[in-house]
Amino acid sequence: MSADQLQAVIFDMDGLIVDSEPLWKQAEFNVFSALGCEVTEQDQQQTACLTTQAVTDYWFK
Repeated sequence: MSADQLQAVIFDMDGLIVDSEPLWKQAEFNVFSALGCEVTEQDQQQTACLTTQAVTDYWFK
């Protein structure tokens, strides 16, 4: 299918089609742990529904 035949695009921003939460949690743990933050399950619950910018701000504080 070429770009001129494309009729729709689906954005799965809330995990209905793909459950990306486990991958996000692992990435969050890897990145912020590498920067010296202690990442707890409670922290990850606090940041679960935040934007990437809000998560970065949370960990910066």
